[in-house]
Amino acid sequence: MLYVGKSLRARDGREENCLVDPDLPVAQTLRGDTGLHYWPSYASITPTGRRAFLLWLADGRRDPSVDIGLVFIFFYGLERRLFIDRALTEAPMLIAEVERLLGIYGANGSFQGYAQAFLSAARLAAGDLATPKPTPTSYSYELPLATRVHIGRLLAAEQPIDAGAALLWVLGSPETRLRTPGQRCFAELEQLWALRFAERNPGGLKIRTPQRRIKARYRAASGTFEVDVPGPHEGLPDITSVTAPLQGLRDLLESCMTELEPYSRLLGRRPEARDGLEAAMLLPAAIRGIAASGVLGAARARLDALLGPTGMALTTPRALAEALGVQAAQGDQGQQLVTRLSLMLDHLDIGLEPDRRYGGPPAGADAKVVAFRAPGGAPVAAGHSAFEATRLALEIAVLAAAADGDVTPAELEALVAEAHKAPGLEPHERLRLEAFVRSLAGEPPRIQAALKRAGALSADRRTAIAGAAVGAVLADGQATADEIRFLERLHRTLLLPPEAVHAALHQRAALRDEPLVVAAEDLPPDVPLPAAEAARAAAPKAPGLRIDQGRLARIQAETTSVSALLAEVFAEEEAAATAPVPQQATPETPEGEPSPYDGLDERHGRLLAFVTRHGGRVSQEAFEAEARTLRLLPGAAMEAINDWGFATHEEAVLEEDGDVIAVPDHLLPSLAPN
Repeated sequence: MLYVGKSLRARDGREENCLVDPDLPVAQTLRGDTGLHYWPSYASITPTGRRAFLLWLADGRRDPSVDIGLVFIFFYGLERRLFIDRALTEAPMLIAEVERLLGIYGANGSFQGYAQAFLSAARLAAGDLATPKPTPTSYSYELPLATRVHIGRLLAAEQPIDAGAALLWVLGSPETRLRTPGQRCFAELEQLWALRFAERNPGGLKIRTPQRRIKARYRAASGTFEVDVPGPHEGLPDITSVTAPLQGLRDLLESCMTELEPYSRLLGRRPEARDGLEAAMLLPAAIRGIAASGVLGAARARLDALLGPTGMALTTPRALAEALGVQAAQGDQGQQLVTRLSLMLDHLDIGLEPDRRYGGPPAGADAKVVAFRAPGGAPVAAGHSAFEATRLALEIAVLAAAADGDVTPAELEALVAEAHKAPGLEPHERLRLEAFVRSLAGEPPRIQAALKRAGALSADRRTAIAGAAVGAVLADGQATADEIRFLERLHRTLLLPPEAVHAALHQRAALRDEPLVVAAEDLPPDVPLPAAEAARAAAPKAPGLRIDQGRLARIQAETTSVSALLAEVFAEEEAAATAPVPQQATPETPEGEPSPYDGLDERHGRLLAFVTRHGGRVSQEAFEAEARTLRLLPGAAMEAINDWGFATHEEAVLEEDGDVIAVPDHLLPSLAPN
C-alpha cells in the first residue's frame, strides 16, 4: 500500500506527495526538525522527517505518538490508489486499513474528518450501501455522504425518517456540536434519543421529498485531485437541500444531553462508577431499565431481603450501602453518604428516615435509620405546613415518652397510630412519619432544639403538641416521674400552665374509662390522698391505666421556692440554646429581591447568599433557621443549591464540615453576591 519510485504525476502535473523516492537522503538519527507542514510530502520533508516516516512504516504504522503529518503522507497514497487508479478490487483492503488507522489516530479532528469522508466514498465506490452508525465525533464541513445516501434511500422508498436516521442527520450537520454529556455518555444518548424521538414523532419524521439528487464527489486530503464517485446513489433524493427540521432535532438533542448531565457529572468525577448502581440511579428514568436492568434487579433483591415482609426496617446507612453495593467516595463523611443513599433509594421507591431533606437531623454512617417502601421515596413538598407541624408534634411526643429512659412498645404504637391519623396528609407522607417515629424511638432527638421549634408555633398548635405528648406518655398505661417532669417542662416552653399537666392526665384517664391505679407504696407518709383515691389504693391492683400518683402528689406539694428554682434553671438552659451567635447575624434580604445567582430561584439564591455573606461558613443551626425563614426544608434546599452548583461549577457549592455548612474556599470569590 505504498507508492515507491522516481515520479508519480498528479492531475495538475505536480508530483504526488505520497511518492517515496528512494534516492532522497535519509538521516542517520531522529535529531533535528522534520519539516512537516499542512500538506506534507515525502519529497518536501527533511531527512530527519523521512527517517521518522520510514521507521513508522517499518513498525507497522501503529505508533500513536507519531506526528499526524506522517500518517497523512501514507493516507494520500490510499486515496490515489482507489479514486485515481480505480483499484476497486482492493477497496475492502483499503477500507480496512483506514478503519484501523482511524482507531489509532481518530482523536485528531482533521484526520478523523478526512478518514470518514474516505470511508463513505470508498464504500459507495465498492457498491456498499450499508447503514452507517452514528459516532460522537462525526464532525465535518458538510453532511457525510453515507448519511445522505442512507436518508436518500428512505425518501426514495417513501418511508419516514426514523430515530437512527434523524440522529445521523443532526450529528452530521456542520452546525451541531455535542456537549460533554453527549460525548461522555454517547451510548446512553442513543437510547434516550430513540425514546424521545418516538414520543415526538410516533410515526417517524415525515418530510417532503426534495427534487435535488445526490451527486457524490470526493475531495482528496492531499489537495491534488477532486473526482466524482459514480454509482446507484446518483438517483437518490439529496437531504442537504432540506434544513427546516434540523433546528427541532437540535433542540431535542440538547434536551437529551441535559437529561444526562447528572449521570455525566458522576462519570466525570468517578469514571469507575459507570457500571454501578449509583450511576444507574442518575440515568433518566426512561432508559434506566434498559441501561441498568441487571444491577437494578440485584439491588432490589438485596433491599427486599433487608426490608422484609413489612416493607420497613431499622438499619444503618452502612448496611444500606452494602445492600446497594455502594462504596463511600473519597472524603465521604457520614452525612454525605446518607445524602447519596437517599437519592438512590428515591429511584428504587424506598424512603429513609431521618432525612435531612425533610427536616431530619444529620445521620452518621452507623446511625440508626428506618428504611421503608414508598413510591418515589415518599417525597414531601417544601413548606408543607401540615407535615412539618405533625412531624414536630410527634417529635415532642417521642421525647415525652422517652423521658423515663425508655419508649415502650405500647407508647411507640400509639405514636405510629397518631402519625397515620394526622389530617391534611397523603398516605406516603403518613408512612414517612411512621418511619420518623420508629427512627426516633431508639435515638430521641435533641430536647432543646425540638422545644425551641415548638415554642415558636401558634397557640392552637402548641396546645395540640401538649396533648400529643400527654397521650404518648399514657399510651402504656402509666406516667412515671420523669415523664411528668418532662410534660411540665414542655408546658412551660409552650407558654401553657404547668398545672395543666395534672388535669390532662386525669382527664385522659377518665376518657379511657379505666380504673386509676395508684402506687401508694411510692407516697411519702406525710402526703395525704383524697379519700376515694386512698380507698382505691388499698384495693387489689386491677388492670388498666397506671399513673405514678405518688410522684404527682410530690410535685404538687413542692414549695414555691423549689418550683421557682426549677423554672429558673430551665430558663437558663433555653437561653443558652437560643442565644444568637453575633457573627451569624445577617442583614435581611428584601422580600422579592431577585436571586443573585443566574439559574437559581429567589429563595434558594437568598439562602446561598446568606452563607456567602458570612464568609462562606455558618452553623448548621443558623443554616436551618434561615432555610425555614425562607419556607424551605433545609436538606432539600441544600440538595437544590448543590444541583445548581454541579450545573454551573461542576461541583457542590455547599459542604458539611461537622456542625458547619461551608462554601469551598476556591468557590467563594465567584459566589459572593453583589
